[in-house]
Amino acid sequence: MQTELESLRLEVELLKKKNSILQQAIKQSKTIKQKFYESTKLLKEKDAQLKALNSSLENKVQKRTSELQTVLHREEHLRNILQITTEVNEMLIISYSTNSIIQECGLKLASNPDYPLVLGGLVNQEIFEIVFKSKQNNLLSKDNLVSLDSSSYIIKEIQRATHTKNTIIKKSNDKKQTYERRRKSDGNCKWFMVLPLLNTDINEVYGVILLFTSRENGFDSEEIHILENMSHDISNAIQSHKQQNAILEMEKEKASNYEETILAFVNIIEQRDTYTAGHTVRVAEYCSLIAKEMGYNNEEVHRLEKAAILHDIGKVATPDTILLKPGKLSILEYELIKQHSSTGYDMLNKISIYKDLAEIIKYHHSRYDGKGYPKTSSPDEIPMLSHIMIVADSFDAMTTNRIYRPRMSVQKAIEEIRNCSSKQFHPTVAKAAEVALNNVHLNTTSQMPASELEQRRMSYFFQDGLTGLYNEDYLKILLNVDTIQYKCLNIINIHNFSDYNLINGWEAGNSFLQDFAETLKMQYPKSIIIRYHGDDFVILHKIHQSVNTNFLQKNKLLENSKLTIDVTHYDILDDFSYEYFLTMEHG
Repeated sequence: MQTELESLRLEVELLKKKNSILQQAIKQSKTIKQKFYESTKLLKEKDAQLKALNSSLENKVQKRTSELQTVLHREEHLRNILQITTEVNEMLIISYSTNSIIQECGLKLASNPDYPLVLGGLVNQEIFEIVFKSKQNNLLSKDNLVSLDSSSYIIKEIQRATHTKNTIIKKSNDKKQTYERRRKSDGNCKWFMVLPLLNTDINEVYGVILLFTSRENGFDSEEIHILENMSHDISNAIQSHKQQNAILEMEKEKASNYEETILAFVNIIEQRDTYTAGHTVRVAEYCSLIAKEMGYNNEEVHRLEKAAILHDIGKVATPDTILLKPGKLSILEYELIKQHSSTGYDMLNKISIYKDLAEIIKYHHSRYDGKGYPKTSSPDEIPMLSHIMIVADSFDAMTTNRIYRPRMSVQKAIEEIRNCSSKQFHPTVAKAAEVALNNVHLNTTSQMPASELEQRRMSYFFQDGLTGLYNEDYLKILLNVDTIQYKCLNIINIHNFSDYNLINGWEAGNSFLQDFAETLKMQYPKSIIIRYHGDDFVILHKIHQSVNTNFLQKNKLLENSKLTIDVTHYDILDDFSYEYFLTMEHG
């Protein structure tokens, strides 16, 4: 009996141990389950965070990809425009009439897929003659002759461009304006630009180029700059054609009186540019000295002198914007002015008593090695008197002051002639020139205006088209002259102007700059005011004077805008560095 009880007790103890082990196992199982639950929850949270990060990264990648695509499209767009302008410039050189210039330019521009509509035409006494239209469109008149008093909104903007002589840029879907009813195909004309073709000689507009763009943000600032330069080149080419046509008519009228005609042409050159007039006299003198040194008789020397006086006669067909330009010529401008040699030859060669002079003049920009213009295959193709004129013409160019560079000394110019012997110059002529020109006395020459008339002519080259102030090129010239007459310089920086344009639009920005420029002109009527870097201004004073910052800050134009202004004053003689000024950042 005792044994059975003992056995039962052992079984009970064993059961208790098993039960205890089971309870511990259950407890551990609950702990593990809790930890599993917590781990699962944490994994879910991490997974959600990972998905959120992936989504954010995808958005950033998509945004960056979109930005890169926009940049690439802009670069491709600008490359396309540059290619078009290159083709336009090539065409301008060989064009044969004003209408053909506008037609060919219109075709080139219309080849750009971003320009769904292109229009080109001429303006004459408030009548707009459409010369080129890329396609029929309800935005434009179907007639080729349209009065600028027309109720058409587009025609009114063309009239505005011709009257203000400024580029007009507008948004086509401006709800404030009344437009003609459009077809569905007109909907891709988002913005438009009117480019006036300006005759700067008489400050009148020949015509306009009208461009519509399908780009949502309109015309890029660099695009505007390229197109405005192109319109300038087109204007020069039209002006050149018109002047050449005028010369042909003049030749027909005065063919019966050769001497009177030639003297009239010489007089035209002298009246247009006193600097060039002095050049012809000096070249004639240098030709005479060299020819005498080479042993030519008086008759030949006199013939050479007459040719020298007339050697630039072809420049009567060169537009003032090129002939009087006091700086480096563009490629197209250089190509146009090169034509003066052949133009002068053509003019004189038609008059029997001047045929021998025409042959001398024809080659005055040729070279001994054949690389000048016109090109030659052999030095013997060029008359010897022309070889003399080539040296004399180059010597005068080297020994006269230009705005963009100082003149050489006589000895330096002779050294240059010696170095270019058998390349640019005939060796026999170069050797004679070393002796003949060694004791030449140089008179002071300058391209800076010597009269009010010349000052007015020069202002065309340096006038800012938007504000009527001077432009940056004029500032560079004023700060480079030997004896500067200005004592101090103030730089007015307008900050946040890009944001102002984005908020208010380009037209409002242009209007602000025009009004601000008028304010400066009224405040400082005796100072030189320059529009600099688009939205900054520079004021040059002949006496020391600081710009009134408070006056500018309180200007009504700045009210309700985020624009701010600061002014930096420089003493030109003491603490102003022109080189630093050119490299410093503005605005």
